Amino acid sequence: ELLPVPFEVAQKAQEIKEKLIDTLSELKDQKYFFIPDPNKIFLEKYKDWYIIHSPFGTKTNDTLARLISHIISKEFGIVVGIKTDPYRIILKAGYINLEILKKVIENLPINFEPLLEESIINTDLFLWKFSHVAKRFGVIKKDADYSKSTLRRISDLLKDSPVYKETLNEIFIEKLDIEHTKEVIKKIKSGEIEVIIIEKSNPSPLAVIGLEEVVSDVMISERWREILRLVKERLENTELYLICMNCKSNYKIKVNDWNESFRCNKCESSYFGVSKTEEYDEKTLYITADLLKYYGKKFLFIYAGKGISYITAISLLKKEYSNEEELIRDIIEAEKRYLKLKKF
Repeated sequence: ELLPVPFEVAQKAQEIKEKLIDTLSELKDQKYFFIPDPNKIFLEKYKDWYIIHSPFGTKTNDTLARLISHIISKEFGIVVGIKTDPYRIILKAGYINLEILKKVIENLPINFEPLLEESIINTDLFLWKFSHVAKRFGVIKKDADYSKSTLRRISDLLKDSPVYKETLNEIFIEKLDIEHTKEVIKKIKSGEIEVIIIEKSNPSPLAVIGLEEVVSDVMISERWREILRLVKERLENTELYLICMNCKSNYKIKVNDWNESFRCNKCESSYFGVSKTEEYDEKTLYITADLLKYYGKKFLFIYAGKGISYITAISLLKKEYSNEEELIRDIIEAEKRYLKLKKF
């Protein structure tokens, strides 16, 4: 069993995640959806899956998930599947929408213990814990191996007994976090924590992290299509410096704005070196000038990648790709390698 992540640790991790958004290439595209914030709960939808970005830790998210799913089940008469991790809650529910989910979250009661009890007593978790507590109290034999249906009948007979109450108490303490859940709900009601709906056709990269375990490979391929589209957009809008190899005039342009007819305003030369900054190495400049002359915009597109040197660009330019998607995948991998090396 995985160790639970405490509320404070999850909150701190969320703050660190904010700083990493601009540096990690895989999370770089998250900014096109939303930037994680410990004082905001973001809601997304993918098919029948609802993703609640809630950086409150394992136990608090488990508590919130049980409350939210139970309220939806009672209100709409539907079965709600739940999956949680320290940073998000995923619900599977038909017949609702993000507006309904938002209202449910914003109207969660502060004194939710009776609702939480209702949500727990019919679960396997309750029966498992009840069996252990009942054996400890001597109500059933220690070597007894009862079926679920038998344990259910026994627990129903002992409702409101010390054994029953102790079972709930131990679940509340060991598996859930009542105190921090109340804190979150109070902050939602006061407006300190805002609940925000994200309307996108595809899930964000952070949503996909949670969805990958519960949705089929179709989901993963859709995730890749969205990531590839966003990376392409980023590369095309990256600004590079073109330095005229004749008069050394320099021009700052976006990759997508380059065309073969580009000329120097001063000397009308079409021979340009490429640099990622205003400062450049003369030798490197001549190499990039030859690459631009021969490969054109394709070289600029690759060279715009985070940490991609002209050497890496040459290795990618030499490869044969059946489509642009394959090239972008290789650029992403090159960016990842650069970021890993940069750490050291």
